[in-house]
Amino acid sequence: MQFYQTHLAALGLSAAQAPANAGSTAMWFTRGADKITITATAAKGGGTKYIVFGVLHADS
Repeated sequence: MQFYQTHLAALGLSAAQAPANAGSTAMWFTRGADKITITATAAKGGGTKYIVFGVLHADS
């Protein structure tokens, strides 16, 4: 998550802890009406699985 916090902060998104199932970590990243949710879960056999969901708005 530290990677995402660093890189998304550089784009102006604020980070906050989000609720997650046991064994997972989740964070919300927001900027105005834009919101990205990232969930990380340890994968069986090693590594990490990520789920990324975002709602972004284009400037008009």
